[in-house]
Amino acid sequence: MGFILSQTTQIGVNVWLQEWASQAGTPDQFSVGVFLGVYAVLVALYVMLDFGVNFIIFVSGGIRASRIIHRTLLDNVIRLPMR
Repeated sequence: MGFILSQTTQIGVNVWLQEWASQAGTPDQFSVGVFLGVYAVLVALYVMLDFGVNFIIFVSGGIRASRIIHRTLLDNVIRLPMR
């Protein structure tokens, strides 16, 4: 769900930049401050969502993988016959 929200926000950033660029030659409907404010909010939201998704996937996944690897290693070492 977080990945979908992150990608949707990124698309929103691109659409907003396209809208802003299309307004360049016409009389301004919105001021530059409005465009920058909306852009800043969208980018901040995207960064937070993307960081959160990557943190959950890579950090949580890495911890889980290391636990499995070390548990398997410890089980194999303990089961080795003693000489």
